[in-house]
Amino acid sequence: MKATQDRDRGPATALALAYFAALGPDEPRMRSRAFSPAGHLWQRGLVGGLAAAGLEASPVVGFPPFPAFPEGPLVVRSRAESRSIPGLPPARLVGYPNLPLIKILAIGVRAALALRRWARATPGKTRVALLYNVSVPPAWLLAAVARKYGVHLVASLNDIWIPGALVPATAGRRLDYVLQRWAIRRLSAALVVSEAIAADFLGSVPYLRVEGGVFPEQVRAGIRWRRDSPGFTVGFAGSLEPYNGVREVLAAAEALAGEGVCFRIAGAGSLAPEVARRAAACPAVEYVGALDLERVPEFYGGCDLLLNWRTTRAIDLRYFFPSKLLELLASGVPVLSTRMSGVLDGFGDHLLVSDDESATALAAAVRRAARTESAELRALGERAARFTAENFDWTMQGRRIRDFFERTLRNGSEAKPDRDGLGAETA
Repeated sequence: MKATQDRDRGPATALALAYFAALGPDEPRMRSRAFSPAGHLWQRGLVGGLAAAGLEASPVVGFPPFPAFPEGPLVVRSRAESRSIPGLPPARLVGYPNLPLIKILAIGVRAALALRRWARATPGKTRVALLYNVSVPPAWLLAAVARKYGVHLVASLNDIWIPGALVPATAGRRLDYVLQRWAIRRLSAALVVSEAIAADFLGSVPYLRVEGGVFPEQVRAGIRWRRDSPGFTVGFAGSLEPYNGVREVLAAAEALAGEGVCFRIAGAGSLAPEVARRAAACPAVEYVGALDLERVPEFYGGCDLLLNWRTTRAIDLRYFFPSKLLELLASGVPVLSTRMSGVLDGFGDHLLVSDDESATALAAAVRRAARTESAELRALGERAARFTAENFDWTMQGRRIRDFFERTLRNGSEAKPDRDGLGAETA
């Protein structure tokens, strides 16, 4: 990867930006399986980075994410006043009836009405309506409104959920997948986290690859907390789900019990009860539960090695990128990762990599790392932190995205796919 040589051209731009997404404040009442802390941080970085580059979204229209009734509330209430979400411009949070299927239609209608109001209020500008993925609000419904009013509909495609893979192959999921494919081909442009999304879904739609970003306070955050202590501590923080290699991590920890290696695990998810049970039975495993953002640097800094152990044997992860990898690299603590899609493309020189996703391979890789000189490991972490800060700062990413919009969308140009940004500007 080559570092982006961006220069901030300041706030002058002919673009007008609106943002529509499943979005709400990161509060205890919001925490449910429908709320993604990683997705929330990604949106903060995306919209905040664009604002820092002189392209502030106004309006920001958020639809607070809750599971459908009866797991979630029957009605999600509107908040007509602007609601402050840290790192974002003022957002208007819009309510909806929270019933299966009905909620998607209701969210789509309300988003379409908001899009029409904004389009009518901003004549004579190159207008960009930016979505986070294309399901909520449904891009297939917004596409007609955008076309009628000359608005460029753009989506940040952060994942594609294939029915029967990470989500069940229900009739609703299959219909949503068909509508996603239809809507993606009608976008004016797209941001993608992986080449596979572009190759399999976009056709001739212009795109820019943006795997994610980091905030300045995340860079080398772990180093402030680093402690010298006996033993070797391995950290895993993330969703406790099978595709994150949680069972492989537990099995590796149990295999290394008695060798002076401790595995600290943080997070929540379907495997949390199993993690707690096996941690209670194995002295080499410590489960600390879910972490607030403020506690993450301390957790990282107490570790000698951090894990990004995605498993792909049973699940196709081509349409994903582990955004947490950037956070791990930025911490200054060395990282051990599996070879999932996109990880080696520009990142391989800044982390330890295992071709084998098994628990046996993980235990062997941790054992090798524990026997490596600490100065060598720390140097690897330092290089990774510098690399991440120089290439993936969210303000820098905001400038790249702004420039991409201006090249491909300004004055209604019909640009070809913007593939020049894929080798020279991004990983």
